[in-house]
Amino acid sequence: MTIKKSKPNQKRLFAAIFLMFIVTFGMIQFAVVQSEEEIKVPLKTNDDVVEAYENALGDWAEIEAQSEFQKRIQIFDDPVTAPDIEFKNILDRDLTLGDFRGQWLVVNFWASWCPPCIVEMPTLQDLQDHYEGQNLKVVAIALDRNYTSDKLRGFMSKHSFGPIAAYYGHWPDIREKYDIPGLPTTYIISPDGKVMARYQGDADWNGAEAKMLIESLMIK
Repeated sequence: MTIKKSKPNQKRLFAAIFLMFIVTFGMIQFAVVQSEEEIKVPLKTNDDVVEAYENALGDWAEIEAQSEFQKRIQIFDDPVTAPDIEFKNILDRDLTLGDFRGQWLVVNFWASWCPPCIVEMPTLQDLQDHYEGQNLKVVAIALDRNYTSDKLRGFMSKHSFGPIAAYYGHWPDIREKYDIPGLPTTYIISPDGKVMARYQGDADWNGAEAKMLIESLMIK
């Protein structure tokens, strides 16, 4: 009788095992289908990632290669004769650009109310000191309205400016002859009086890029 009672339990056990097998098999099939569908999605290989990175790095490097100095400098392919202008020094002596003919000129137009002008002025003096005795003259001409030698002298003393800043001119007269979109603006003029380049804005004139530019112009 014990054996007869156990047969129904065995049938139920076999039925449960068979049901579990069906469920497990169905889950395995579903997982296989899902895996196949995922494989169909294109995945980036290591080569793809490397190539994308190199392309991005190349674009960034190209942008960075053009520095602020390179963006602001304008070198003239067909240099024109520099217009002559009149101005004064702190001794109230009348001068013209023609008085400096025969040497390279870095002519900087600035004003006392212009913060970038004040920041870059020491680098212009450093540039002059660096090329001392090498046929280069830096002339920084203040374009303040109603300026006088006394005002300029006081300003130079206050900011410890060197002798390159000891000049001032009449703004309306100078702007008629030179394109000065804003201050500071700097022109580089050859010994024979040709405008070779113009720089808009403040710069580190004692930096490597400025020196490379000037030296490349000098050897032309």
